[in-house]
Amino acid sequence: MISARLSIGRAPENDIILQDAKCSRNHGVLEFDGSKLIYHHLSSNQYSYVNEQMVQSSILQNLNILKIGETEILIKIFDVAKNPIFDSSNYANENIQAYPTNNKNPNAKSGIKAFHIILFSVIAFGAYLFLSETKKNKEAEIIRDDSIISAEIESLEKSNEELKNSIATSGKSSAEYILAQEAYLKGFREMREGNYLRAISEFQAALSIYPKHELARKYYFVSKRKLDQVVQENMNLARQYTERKQFKAAMGAYKNVMVLLNDPNNPIFKEAKLKYEECTLLLNGAL
Repeated sequence: MISARLSIGRAPENDIILQDAKCSRNHGVLEFDGSKLIYHHLSSNQYSYVNEQMVQSSILQNLNILKIGETEILIKIFDVAKNPIFDSSNYANENIQAYPTNNKNPNAKSGIKAFHIILFSVIAFGAYLFLSETKKNKEAEIIRDDSIISAEIESLEKSNEELKNSIATSGKSSAEYILAQEAYLKGFREMREGNYLRAISEFQAALSIYPKHELARKYYFVSKRKLDQVVQENMNLARQYTERKQFKAAMGAYKNVMVLLNDPNNPIFKEAKLKYEECTLLLNGAL
């Protein structure tokens, strides 16, 4: 890795320049704090994914796939002591250009689907763990005969019957529960994709229809906690950028907070809006 911080986006001033129409000009940053690699999402119009999960901030692991727009970035973490062939000084003062997986660089060789970011850190990985785990799993396999299969079928039939009786006595077969379940499933999908505000709304709808929906209640509070966490991460990140006089990056983080909360009456929303306006003035004054 060239430095402790790499900016990513379409703009030419970025350290990693993406030739991707679905990527923002200043999309995100990679930061290395000496022990771990962290990705921070900055764009307010587009999204970032790690292993197909939408993220705002994420600690990256070896072989994670960071997707920005249509571009997939494979994160490779090497042990610098065991890989002396890699020398980051060879790449000093060079911008990195990347192309989306479905839009190849005309100067690149055919078949290239993505590019790699290489982080040099003293972290030990090995294929031995994977191979040994696979071996253990295979050893644990049991050859099932007809008697075992019959016993499993009987157990499943009994379990299904008990479940039907439980649903019938708990009211889960009612029209109210069915409607609440639809709202709950929508909320769960939104929560899994990181859309916590929408998830909270769907879980509230499920509880208003069927107040005894335990999963809707549980994940309502989980989503609220996750939303608060992401908001605070963006506020802290924005303050750090402001202290460094990186006003454009700070504006992106404050904008994320406003989008996440979507409530002008929320005190944190008001603070983020005022800080965003302050950064705008400071940025214009610095130009």
